[in-house]
Amino acid sequence: MCIRYFRRKLRRERRAGLPRETPLVFYPRRVREIVETHLKLASFYLYLYRIRRRVKRDPRPYTDAAPTPIEGELLPVRRKEKVLTAAA
Repeated sequence: MCIRYFRRKLRRERRAGLPRETPLVFYPRRVREIVETHLKLASFYLYLYRIRRRVKRDPRPYTDAAPTPIEGELLPVRRKEKVLTAAA
């Protein structure tokens, strides 16, 4: 699989029946598309970077209830033998 940084668009690659665009229309629009895409990527990166920085600066340590151990009485009891049903 080949991954490229830019999607290659050529002005001669059009749908059947559509006329070829002039270079004065095609290339400025293509440059605008590339700049808009990179501005969106940069703003998303800054958004994630700000979240990361805010989490790192938080003095409270991160704790989650999911990985904490559960008391033995609260665990469900597992059956060791299979129970046959009428459908089986």
